[in-house]
Amino acid sequence: MQSRKVFAVAEFEYRTNFRRWGYRLATFGLPILAALVTLGLQWLSHRPNNTELITVDVSKPIGVLDQAHFLPQTLPEGFERVPSLEEGKKAVRSGQLLAVVVIPAGYPQTDAPLDVYTDTSMVTISPVVDERLTFLMAYAHTAGRLSEEELEALFTPPDTRYISLSSGEGGQAQSANDFFSSYLLSVLYFISLFTVTGYLLQSVAGEKESRIVEVLLSSLTTSELLAGKLLGLGALGLTQIAVWGVSAVFLFNHLAQMPELQLSFTPQFLAIALVVLLAGFLLFGILMAGLGSLGNNLRESQQYSAFFSILAVSPFMVNTLFFLNPNGLVPRVMSYFPWTAPIALLLRLSITPLPWWDIALSLFSIAVGVVISAWAGLRLFRVGILMFGKRPSWKEIWHILKSPA
Repeated sequence: MQSRKVFAVAEFEYRTNFRRWGYRLATFGLPILAALVTLGLQWLSHRPNNTELITVDVSKPIGVLDQAHFLPQTLPEGFERVPSLEEGKKAVRSGQLLAVVVIPAGYPQTDAPLDVYTDTSMVTISPVVDERLTFLMAYAHTAGRLSEEELEALFTPPDTRYISLSSGEGGQAQSANDFFSSYLLSVLYFISLFTVTGYLLQSVAGEKESRIVEVLLSSLTTSELLAGKLLGLGALGLTQIAVWGVSAVFLFNHLAQMPELQLSFTPQFLAIALVVLLAGFLLFGILMAGLGSLGNNLRESQQYSAFFSILAVSPFMVNTLFFLNPNGLVPRVMSYFPWTAPIALLLRLSITPLPWWDIALSLFSIAVGVVISAWAGLRLFRVGILMFGKRPSWKEIWHILKSPA
């Protein structure tokens, strides 16, 4: 195998597929669109009357008619007492109040609901009114002893971290940010993996259907051709993952301005994810190239490779089992089976820390899968790429695999 020829094929595959509008739109368009949406929402949120652009000014105070004498004498900001229901309705119609809330006599001992009077669509303002009334009820139950800042602190979820007692290392911490960051990277990895392997399948099927492969094999061996395609498209996948990853970190940590949600990746997870990314691409790429070479067109090639596509996505199909118990039987079996292990391992790592032996066993199963895929995929590619006009049966495929390389 001549490295010069391999790199020439890799460069061609990278440049050709990088120029695809679909690839550019997915790789660069989605982060740009997400950034524009985020900036647009921030611009609206900083306008003094931004709600008027959508519905009404929901910053207006809410009138309260306390027939139960349930509320403290002093009301928090954003609420005003009204002397009567008619006066409150008049203030709502004139635009002075957002709504009028009537607290019925006997509340809260009775089950009677609070009546809300407004001249605006319920769908428009009900989320705002409900949120502010929740705050008012909490204020009333504390009899005004807590300040508004203290009440807001009560309704703000605290920072949390989760301790895994099943990790076998005395318990390890896993924060909500760690989970979100790792799970997001798992999803991006899955999307990129099948975007790139899809391009590989199209490339093999297209060159075979147009008979260009006959010209290529006059100066290349099948091993050099396949290695070049894998190298070029693997670099394409790494480019996509890098762009998406950097964009996601910048978007959540700088543009979105959400201190409660910051993307961060531990060095251990990044190292494992990189190994899984490269090994997973080889695992599916070689096999899909071999199976794809058996078809006479792209549709037939996709039919051959559909089974392994379903296998790869199956951990996402049962991700509820991963969330309920990432160390249960199904998640463990999937992380030890080569063609489900890449996604399953990343899903488990995003939910809970794993002991080193568990990770090593999953990586070993992926490595075994890569060896099997390379053995089977290369044999199929060598024969299938030059088979024209006939679609081989599964019996013939098995014969190809048993025959000496």
